[in-house]
Amino acid sequence: MDHVTKTRNYTIDALKAVTAWFVILNHAYFPGVFGQYVAMISHFASPIFFITAGYFAVHTKAPKTKKSIKKMCRYILFAYTINLVRIFIVNDCNFKYFCTFFQENIFSVRHILFFFLFNETYISGIVWFLFAMLYCYLFRLLLKREWLIKLSYVLTALSCLIVVFAAIFDFHVPINNVWMRGFPFFAIGGYIRLYLEREKHPISRLSALLVALVGILIITISFFMENQLWHIGTLLLSPSIYYIAAQSNIKKNILCPLGFKYSFMVYIIHPIIIHVYDSFRPMPGLLESWMRPIYIIILTILVALLYYLIKDTIIHVKKRLFATE
Repeated sequence: MDHVTKTRNYTIDALKAVTAWFVILNHAYFPGVFGQYVAMISHFASPIFFITAGYFAVHTKAPKTKKSIKKMCRYILFAYTINLVRIFIVNDCNFKYFCTFFQENIFSVRHILFFFLFNETYISGIVWFLFAMLYCYLFRLLLKREWLIKLSYVLTALSCLIVVFAAIFDFHVPINNVWMRGFPFFAIGGYIRLYLEREKHPISRLSALLVALVGILIITISFFMENQLWHIGTLLLSPSIYYIAAQSNIKKNILCPLGFKYSFMVYIIHPIIIHVYDSFRPMPGLLESWMRPIYIIILTILVALLYYLIKDTIIHVKKRLFATE
C-alpha cells in the first residue's frame, strides 16, 4: 500500500493529537458516572503511543534508533526535573523532607528494583511510560530484526494471555510497565506496518471498526459490572483504531501538527498542569467541574506550544550565531 511507505499519514498524526487528550481525560475527570466511564474508555490511549512507536520503528536503522533513545533520555530527565520541583514546592520547600523523600523512596533497594523491572516510581506516574518506551527502543537496537520478531511474538502472546486471565478471574496485575503494556503494543505496531505492506488485500477498515466496537462494548460491560474485563476491551480497541488510521489518510488539518509535534509533550506535562490548575481552583463549582477537563486540555496544549516555541527560537538563534562566526 503506497500510503504506508511513501507518504505521510496525516490520520495517524490526528489520532495522536486526540489520543493525547484522552490521556488527560484519564486523569482529569468529568464529574460523576460519565467522568468515570470516559476515564475507563481512555485506557486505550497510552497503548496508541507504543503502537505508533513500533509502527515507525520496524524499518528504522540503528542510527535513527539511537537518536530516539537519546531523545527519550532527554524526556525522562525533563519529566524527573519538573516533578522533583513539584514535590519540593508542594512540601513548602522543606529541604529536610526532600532529602528524606529521596533517601526512602528513590534510593531504596526496593524502589530501584521495581523501577527497572516494572517501571514503578514514586516521582510521577508518567515516568513509567517514558522508561517503557526507552526499553522498547533498546530492544529494537540490541536485537536483530529476526530475533526481535520472535521475541515479540512470545512476549505479546504471553502478555495478552496474562491480561485476559487476570480480567476473567478478576485479580490485579500491574500493567503500566514495559512487559505488559509497552513492548507488546510496540510489537503490535510493527505487525500492523508489516501486514499492510505485505498484504495486497488486507482486512478492511469496516472489520477493524467492528472489532473496535466490540472492544468498547466489553469496556462498557466491565464498567457497569465493576470488573477488569476492560483490559480485554483495550486489547481489542487500541490496535483496531490504529489499524483504521494506518489504512486511511485524511487531508492535513489543525490536528496533524498537534499530533506530530506536540502530542508527546502533552502526554508528559499534563500531570503538572492538572496539579497547578487544582492548586489555584481547589473547589470548583458544578459548571467549572464539567469544564475543568477541557480547560486542562487547552492549558496543556498551550504550554506544549510555548515549550516548543522557546526551544525552536533558541535553536534558531544558535544557528544564526554559529553562521555569523
